[in-house]
Amino acid sequence: MGEDYRIGSRLWLIYRQRLSRDTAGAVINRKDGIKYTLNNSVTIGLDGTALTPVTAVLVSPLDDPAAGGALGNAPVGTVLTLDNSYSGVDSQVTLMNPATGGANVETDGPLRTRMLLAYQALPQGGSETDYVNWALAVSGVTRTWCVRRLMGVGTVGIYIMCDGDDQTNHGFPAGTDGLSHYEDWGSYAKATGDQLRVADAIYPNQTITALVYVASPIPKVIDFAITGIIEQEQDLTAAISTAINLVFFTRGDPAGEGIVTLSSINAAIASAPGTDGFLMTYPTQNITLGVGELPQLGTVTIT
Repeated sequence: MGEDYRIGSRLWLIYRQRLSRDTAGAVINRKDGIKYTLNNSVTIGLDGTALTPVTAVLVSPLDDPAAGGALGNAPVGTVLTLDNSYSGVDSQVTLMNPATGGANVETDGPLRTRMLLAYQALPQGGSETDYVNWALAVSGVTRTWCVRRLMGVGTVGIYIMCDGDDQTNHGFPAGTDGLSHYEDWGSYAKATGDQLRVADAIYPNQTITALVYVASPIPKVIDFAITGIIEQEQDLTAAISTAINLVFFTRGDPAGEGIVTLSSINAAIASAPGTDGFLMTYPTQNITLGVGELPQLGTVTIT
């Protein structure tokens, strides 16, 4: 897992060559104790900054299954500190792109689901289920959908989600949409972050005529208003939110034909303890999803 970090510096030009020789493998620290190393030597530019990819240093899952590769993920703007000081160089390091690609060890449940899908849909040389299974095989990817001709004739669209222990992005992939960096045809941008990992993983398997475009769904935020609960002895917001999120997780589909029915949401809320007598006053109609849209819970107001 590696992303670009920018190192602010007050370094004079006489230090540029020295810094270039010494910094490969240098350790930088996050405030919670997670460490990263610089992949390459760094030369400070004339503008006083430098860019370099870094890699998170984590405990091996063989030593600690709970260590979690997701611990190395971090959002844009994360500030780190150089482990060793360099004369004239600011010790502060700032994440310019999100650090992505870290995923915890797959648990038995998701593994079993993937295995059943693979047994039910044998490889067909590039069918829709093939693309779904190829994407799900990438670490950290938990849901995926294949859309024919998403970007026009000859294209195959792959929407991905990265639900898991790391919820900093509500399960949406961290990166930008696009093609594999191996793809040398087409005018579309190359993907970055999670989308790039999936595009690169699919590229060796895809049909030779396909132009595979990996994208993040677009969150469609839905607010809820609920009233009429007979005896509200505790704050039920968390329980109701969990029930709604489960419906969104199972019913959400960005392929363009997704519908989340109010009846399914009402049934989920009714199953939460303490909601007897509730009445959902908003939304008032089934939630329809356009191409690329995936429902995301907004605010839940209980009166």
